[in-house]
Amino acid sequence: MSTTPESQDNFVRDMLRSHTLAQNTISRHNTDDAIFGSQELDLLREYCADPSRKDEILRKRDMLDNPGDEVGTRAHEKGSLAGYAIVAGALTGDQVEMLRAWFEKGGDVEGTA
Repeated sequence: MSTTPESQDNFVRDMLRSHTLAQNTISRHNTDDAIFGSQELDLLREYCADPSRKDEILRKRDMLDNPGDEVGTRAHEKGSLAGYAIVAGALTGDQVEMLRAWFEKGGDVEGTA
C-alpha cells in the first residue's frame, strides 16, 4: 500500500468505524496491502475461536489495559491493531464469525485466499 502514514491512519479509522476490518483482512490477505502479519493473525485467530477468553488472551500478550487507562492504551503501545480492535469492541459478532470461518478453512495460511 503506497500511502502516507496519515492516509493509512484514516483507512484504519474508517475500517473500524464502518465495521469492515474482517472483510478487508480476508480480501487483502497475501497481497501487498495485507492488513495483518502472522502475529496479529494469530491473536485474531485465538480471539475469534473463543471471544469469551478476551481478557485472558489480552493479558497473555500484555495488552489488557490497567484501570483508568484509555481504551486500547496497551494495544496501542504494542502497535497492535488486532489488539486494539479486540479491546475496543470494534469487531461485531458477524465479523468474528466471518473471521472464525475463514481461519477454520485455513484462509490465513500463506498462499491461500
